[in-house]
Amino acid sequence: MYVDRLECPTCRNAYESEKRIQLCECGSPLLVRYDLERVGTALDRQALTARPASLWRYRELLPVRDDGHIVSLGEGMTPLVWAPRLGGRFGFQNLYIKDEGNFVCPEGAATFAAARELLAQGWIKPEEEVVLLNTGTGLKYPQTVQAEAPLLKPGDELPVDG
Repeated sequence: MYVDRLECPTCRNAYESEKRIQLCECGSPLLVRYDLERVGTALDRQALTARPASLWRYRELLPVRDDGHIVSLGEGMTPLVWAPRLGGRFGFQNLYIKDEGNFVCPEGAATFAAARELLAQGWIKPEEEVVLLNTGTGLKYPQTVQAEAPLLKPGDELPVDG
């Protein structure tokens, strides 16, 4: 992985990428910042386009160190569909719409793979329960690896310890 640091988008505090922390001291969720210069020297466009057309094409920029933790249902590249009539109606000659209607949820794959990675690294204990916030097709991933997943309906309160 090419993670450089964790950074707060609110106050710009920076934290070591290996630090076990989810929120900044100001209360904001942390963002992952990558060393894009290193990524740029390690990968080139030709190498990326030669890889299978899936979310995992960009593996170096996803939170997984061990390929054995990847959970995939064959996520592909979401197509852009040209919409000339709709575009013409609003004065756009080249309007494209991202069609996610027929594809599985790539963020579900990344979220579930990250959770498996955190378990493998000891950040999550095997006896702990983890709630992965996701909607729609993301719910398919726990079934892919026979994992139990609590289902929450809109309005349910999240179980919080402490």
